Amino acid sequence: MSDFKLIKLSIRNDIAYINPEALLVDGLDEAIIGIGHRAGSLPVAVYDYGKCVKVFMKLNDWDLENAIEWMEYNVVNAWHGEGTPIFMSALTQEHKDEDDQNIH
Repeated sequence: MSDFKLIKLSIRNDIAYINPEALLVDGLDEAIIGIGHRAGSLPVAVYDYGKCVKVFMKLNDWDLENAIEWMEYNVVNAWHGEGTPIFMSALTQEHKDEDDQNIH
């Protein structure tokens, strides 16, 4: 087993240990980036939104538009209770620079 798969398995196990009710999305292990915390809730899995889209494109031979549509409708907007994962999009440095300019 590769080191990458061992790390992802470790993250899955860590999430399950911390919160047995945390939900994990089948087929998206490579998009797990960590564990998220919300006020009043147990920790949940955090996925990289862009990586999820890329996985769907690869697995289903979809273009970007179809993968995003599937991601939004079937994954991001699916609420399954307190264990529902978080899907995060990181800001790029360009976005951060734009925000800084708008503040000043």
